[in-house]
Amino acid sequence: MRKQRNIAAADHRIHHVSSWFSDAELAELDQRRGKLRRGSFVRSAALDVPLLTPAPLENLKAWQALAHTTANLNQIAKQLNSHTTVDIREVQELIAELRNRLIGVVNDA
Repeated sequence: MRKQRNIAAADHRIHHVSSWFSDAELAELDQRRGKLRRGSFVRSAALDVPLLTPAPLENLKAWQALAHTTANLNQIAKQLNSHTTVDIREVQELIAELRNRLIGVVNDA
């Protein structure tokens, strides 16, 4: 499921434009667009908008590795905001774990 975005009414895409390509032109288009959808690539090229390139795989893996630690920190922040007692040692351990993951020192024991 695609994530809903808040788009101003004037920026909604409501006009459809189609085009015909020869086999050679379509092959060239597909080669240039890479993993982007054809419509997105053609729109970007026609309107001289820079193409968004996907994040490198290393970055995605780093985000996934940080997800668990940051989720835990978020839960602690929620507890602190609700004035619930929080073990300071747990906070210190999670902050140390986040710091180590950020600088590349991972201890998944």
